[in-house]
Amino acid sequence: MRVLVLGIGNILIGDEGAGVIFLEYFKKNLASNPLIQEEFKNGISNQLVFLDGGTMAMNLAHIIADFDKVYVIDCINADDLEVGDVVFFDYKQVPTNINYQGSAHELEMQMMLNFMNLVGDLPECKILGIVPNRLEPMKIGLSESIQKSFVKLQKTLLNELNKDGFKLEFKGDFSIEKAISNYRNLSSVN
Repeated sequence: MRVLVLGIGNILIGDEGAGVIFLEYFKKNLASNPLIQEEFKNGISNQLVFLDGGTMAMNLAHIIADFDKVYVIDCINADDLEVGDVVFFDYKQVPTNINYQGSAHELEMQMMLNFMNLVGDLPECKILGIVPNRLEPMKIGLSESIQKSFVKLQKTLLNELNKDGFKLEFKGDFSIEKAISNYRNLSSVN
């Protein structure tokens, strides 16, 4: 089985970048496993790929279509949830309180998944979402509420990937602050 873990978000808007920062934090904390690939490679039958999708949404369709299963990690909006709450659901069974109207990339991501589903190219798709704090333009970092929620995100994703047969071990020696720092360093490169 080929599985894609896709982090989505804009790191330049504070908590909006939670999906990609969590992805960095999660993958850097995994013990070595030969099925984990750092990059997308065609022709491998059992493969786990981590991809920072940033805000590319529509540009990811051809990559997503090549997998058997995809986990999308992103910020979500919900009518009755608090900042830092975590939700996990099947894309085809979105809870009625969830909406994707929080930012431009979320709307584009929803449209891309809808289009892929319509034409029959969408693999099994699960959404692991987190409710963001107030979005802050030009701030690379995460609120304390979001950082505290990483434990629940990590446990949920690790449990699902282990059910998929990857038998992963989470070391926990790479901090959230280090993951944020990696993105801050990327943004300062000239």
